[in-house]
Amino acid sequence: MPDVRRARPQLNSVCLRVRAMRTPADWTHITIGFEGRAVKGSFAVEDGMVIVKGHRGYERTSQVEEGVNPTWTAVRLLRELAAKAKA
Repeated sequence: MPDVRRARPQLNSVCLRVRAMRTPADWTHITIGFEGRAVKGSFAVEDGMVIVKGHRGYERTSQVEEGVNPTWTAVRLLRELAAKAKA
């Protein structure tokens, strides 16, 4: 089987650049219950901000409050997205 990296060096270099352009935050998947249904999303903490994305791609952000676990902030933001029918 031929080595794809040697056959398409441009493709591999582009992929590395795209990965380097992404934010370095680690995304964590969460699922909450909202009005009898499961709502899925993911969140990350970056530069003191909690970023939550619903599974439809909508996003909410909030500053991390002192003494509050960022996971609970993410749950609150995902509930807000679900209430607006965007998650």
